[in-house]
Amino acid sequence: MKKRNSYNQGSVLIITMVLFVALSLSIALGLVVPALHANRIAEDSLQAKQSYFIAESGVEDVLYRLRTGKQLSASETLVLGTAETTTTVTTVNLTEKQITSVGDAKDRNRSVSVTVSQGAGASFQYGLQAGRGGISLQSGSIVGNVYSNGPITANNSGSNSISGTAVSATVSSPTANQQNDGAAVPPAEIRFGGSVDWQTNYTDDMAQSFQVSESNTLSNVRLYIKKSSAAWMGDITVRITANSGGNPGTTIASATLDHEDIGTGYSYISVPFGAAPTLNAGSTYWIVLDTSSTYGSYYTLGATNSTYANGMAKVGVFGGSFSATTPNGLDGYFGVFMGGSTGLIDNLKGGGIGGDARAYTVNDSIVGGTIHCQSGTGNNKACTTTGAVDAEGEWPVSEDAIASWEEKAVLGTTTTGNITVGSGTTVNMGPRKIVGNLTVTGGSTVILDGTLWVTGTLTISGGSTIRLSSAYGTASDAVLVNGRIALSGGGTANGSGTTGSYILLVSKSTASNAITQDGGSGAVILVAQNGTISLTGGVTAKQVTGYAISISGGSSVTYESGIANLNFSSGPSGSWNIDSWKEV
Repeated sequence: MKKRNSYNQGSVLIITMVLFVALSLSIALGLVVPALHANRIAEDSLQAKQSYFIAESGVEDVLYRLRTGKQLSASETLVLGTAETTTTVTTVNLTEKQITSVGDAKDRNRSVSVTVSQGAGASFQYGLQAGRGGISLQSGSIVGNVYSNGPITANNSGSNSISGTAVSATVSSPTANQQNDGAAVPPAEIRFGGSVDWQTNYTDDMAQSFQVSESNTLSNVRLYIKKSSAAWMGDITVRITANSGGNPGTTIASATLDHEDIGTGYSYISVPFGAAPTLNAGSTYWIVLDTSSTYGSYYTLGATNSTYANGMAKVGVFGGSFSATTPNGLDGYFGVFMGGSTGLIDNLKGGGIGGDARAYTVNDSIVGGTIHCQSGTGNNKACTTTGAVDAEGEWPVSEDAIASWEEKAVLGTTTTGNITVGSGTTVNMGPRKIVGNLTVTGGSTVILDGTLWVTGTLTISGGSTIRLSSAYGTASDAVLVNGRIALSGGGTANGSGTTGSYILLVSKSTASNAITQDGGSGAVILVAQNGTISLTGGVTAKQVTGYAISISGGSSVTYESGIANLNFSSGPSGSWNIDSWKEV
């Protein structure tokens, strides 16, 4: 009998083990690889879903801001964990916007695009909203936020106050027409308006001549200026003057630069001119820094050595003589900005502004929140230059809304001729079109059962009332008037009596007295987007929208949150409606 070869037996065993391990690995890989692949697919799917969900969240955030009138930038970023989205808002036209949100979760991108349009109704986001005519507060208070496409000005009365945020929008920004500047540490200096001691005196004033390259309105000048100490110094009157024999001549515009706004280190300070003159190309003008002499301190304007070709600096006394600088031939650091229509908030020192102030220029105002401005003087705090320019706002009442109200009114009766409701009578009207005037007087009451359209004027006086029928419930409606609206002598306008119901008095007039209220109140919203609204005599209103608005006599506007999205008896609301929503 032969013995088996132990070597062969070992080889067989090794081969068997190798085959077993290979088979086991093959089986394991066959199980693991698909599992890993499936896990990766699942992870990609999860991250793609996260990307999509945060993209939708970005859109929803922007929609919320649009519908509630909150601050909205052209681009908004939202971060959630490791995912983030950037949402951009593009204005297609005055009533349509495109919202695009791109979500990113670990480089897995999903995009959502939404088109929205403003409904044919009304959505009032501010207690007071004005057009380019601006807002004038002579004696009044606003409980709520204020938005104006023009200036917001006051007369420093202690009763003037805005409880919320005040925004004066910039329709277009000015551009630099002439500019002379340089290193942060100027190579030369022009000292004026004071002295170091009794032996070293500096002339009271300095001036810089310039010529503009094109004819346009002056917006502001910019100065690179400092003062020698924190000691009290007089304010600077910044003048723009004509040229008179190579020296400053007649003043054509002036503004005040508050000494408190000038620090002991160099900084650029913009000085706006409210009454902006037109400067002609090729003509010589002067910037004059007019101030009284102060002992022990002085002002310094940064300067260069003869680098500005279109003018020169001089020192002297305004109204007297000027002479060359020492050394001769210096030019100050300055800029001349022209054109544009910039926002202005001015002289709200009485009750002040409770929230933020947002305008290109904010002057002489007390602000509880942040002052967002590019230039300012005389305020209780310095400007924060970020986010200081707001675009021109859109009207809350669309032309489609007005057309819709007209259509609703003519569904009822149409009468021709003036109508007077007097002697304490009560009548029901609407829907109705009156081709003529409507006068409600003598303690009378007009109850509206539908939309009213008056082609002439509407007068409510003598303790009379025009109100919506109780059948409206929480719904609101409008009285549309082609001409003037006058409320006086205790005349009132009210909703249905149910919370959330308001009556809109809408004037299409372009007159300077489109709506006057000097003795009426109630749940009334006043709208004159083409004309001026005047409130006086201690009256109250819930919301006021006009091209220009004047408030005096201790009158007040108290905004209620329900006005943001009114529920009309028929037709869509004035909020932003979604036209399309899709992934792109």
